[in-house]
Order: sequence, then C-alpha cells, then structure tokens
Amino acid sequence: MWVVVSTKGGIGKSTIAKNLLVPYSLKKYGKALYVNTDDTNDEHKLVKANNFEVEAVRITPKKIEVLDPLPYAVLDTGAGRNSVEVLKALASIEYQIVAKVVIPVSKRLSEINEAIKTYNTAKKLGFEKVVLVLNRVFDFANYEEEFTVLFSPLKDKPLIEHFGKDKENLVLFPYDDKEILGNIEDLERRLPYDAFLEADAFSSQYQEKLREGKTTQADRIKIRFFNYLKEIFELIFLKKNIQILEGVEK
Repeated sequence: MWVVVSTKGGIGKSTIAKNLLVPYSLKKYGKALYVNTDDTNDEHKLVKANNFEVEAVRITPKKIEVLDPLPYAVLDTGAGRNSVEVLKALASIEYQIVAKVVIPVSKRLSEINEAIKTYNTAKKLGFEKVVLVLNRVFDFANYEEEFTVLFSPLKDKPLIEHFGKDKENLVLFPYDDKEILGNIEDLERRLPYDAFLEADAFSSQYQEKLREGKTTQADRIKIRFFNYLKEIFELIFLKKNIQILEGVEK
C-alpha cells in the first residue's frame, strides 16, 4: 500500500499517484487500486484504463478501516488536515508497517519545510518506510544543483538531512513542460500510462501512412503526443526509480 501525503496543496500528489505509483503497481501486479481520500475533488473519476485492471474509489479517512493493505493500492490524499487524518487513521489500524509513505518535495523553501513537517508526522505515528519524490525535475543528471535549497547547507546542515536515513530513498519525477500528463481530454479520460501502451502500435500505423503519403494533421498531432508520452514515461521508469520503489517494498 502506497500513501501519497503532503500538507501542502498543489505539490503534485495526484500527478505522482496516477503517473508513478499506479503505473508501477500495474507493471508489477497487473492491477491497481486508486483511492481518493479527499471529498473536495473527484480525482477518482479520472482514473480509468482500457488495457489494465484498475479500480478507482473514494474513501474518506473515517472509513479507512474498510481498506485491506493491498500491495497495489495507492492512496492519494488531500492537502492540509486530510493528509494527517489519513496517516492517523492508518496508524489506528496498525498499518504503519505495511504502508509506504510517499512525500513530494519541491524546490521552494516553504514547501520543503512542509515536506519535513509531513515526514516528522509520519515518523511520530510509527511509519517505517518513506519515499521522497523530487517533483518537476528538469535535469536528472544535475538534480542536486536544481534542488539547491534542499541539498546546500543551511545553518547547520542541508535540509535533506532532516529526512534521516530515508534521504536515500529519492525518486525523480520529470517536469511535464507540455502538460501531457494532465491533459485528460486528449487521453479520453484515461490514465496516461494506459494510453502509453498504445504508442508503439500507433507509431507503426503512422509510418505506414507516411510511406503512402496519407498522414493527416490529426495523425501528426497524435504522433507528437505519443512520442512525448514515451519520453516522459522513460524518465518516470528510470531503473534507479524502480529500484528505490522495489527496495522500499521489501
């Protein structure tokens, strides 16, 4: 069970849940359960797939006890009190050992401090396994320079040190400059990863049309869309990212 938490809104919890953890679960287990714990949005209604077994539901913190600790479950929490309430609800049914806490981390000092606050809350409640996701990374080769506020010494030590041994569990999530992952209409209200599986098939069709001189503007738009989708998932599925997630699951 994965639990994406942050007391900060707009930090990328839903993007990470739907485009990192759900695809990871689908690749590993062949199915996924997406759980929206926030009753102020309908994110669960946007999680659909044609090529996979995906179930999406909304369960508020007060009813969290109905959940089984399934390894392919992904809990997407709301900001502020909702994230904390979910952690407390899971702790009350002693899910601290099986639940893996995922905390998005951005480049701004205020948001890094919120991530540290969320981390400390999780640790006080007894959660043992934590993954930090550096969100919106431009340059994977030089991410420490990009997240200089996190890695550079501030007062006595770099802020990354506040995450203890879990600072080693770093996953990099790419910056989506074309906003493909959030373009639900182009994806026919499906998960981007579900559409990603169709990229190779469409590419073959496109090459055939290209040889025959029969491509349309719609075809050219679609091939650009699929090519970018492949590029971004190649970054999401970097070997190191998968190794971190698998290591935390053990």
